[in-house]
Amino acid sequence: MTLPNGLWFDTRALERQSDSGAWSRGLALFRKQHVLSLDIDPDGDHWVLLGEVQGSLREPYEVSAELGIAPNGKLLFWESDCECPVGTNCKHGVALMLKAAHQGLRVLADTDGAPGHTDPSEPTPQDVEARRQAALARTADLARIEAESK
Repeated sequence: MTLPNGLWFDTRALERQSDSGAWSRGLALFRKQHVLSLDIDPDGDHWVLLGEVQGSLREPYEVSAELGIAPNGKLLFWESDCECPVGTNCKHGVALMLKAAHQGLRVLADTDGAPGHTDPSEPTPQDVEARRQAALARTADLARIEAESK
C-alpha cells in the first residue's frame, strides 16, 4: 500500500507517539531543512535511521532512531537517541523521523543493496521501482512474521 504523497509511513502516528513539545519543535526543524543527512538500514524486524540534525549549537547532533512500520504504512513504534541534553525522543529525533517519512522510500530506492551506501551510477526507473517494491515487501514480510508470532 502506498500512502498519500509518497510517504513511507503515516506521520499522524508519529505525532501521537511524541511529546507535544518535541513534535512541534521537531516539525519546525524538519520544515527549516535542518536534517542534514539520513541513512536507513533494515535491522531484523525493524529499521534503523542514522542522521545529523542541526540544532542550536555550531555542530549538528548525531541522531539515531529505531522504528517499526506495518505494511499499511502505520508506524508501530519509534525511539530515538540523540547527543543533545534531552537524549531520547527529542525534537531532533522527531525531525529525523519526519525526513524518513517524507524521503524514506526514495532513500531506500537509492541504495544498491548495501545498507547505508548509495549506488554511484544512475539507477534506471525500473531499478528504482524494483528497490522500492523490495523495501515494501521486506516491511510486509516483517509484519507477517510479527503477526504469526502473536
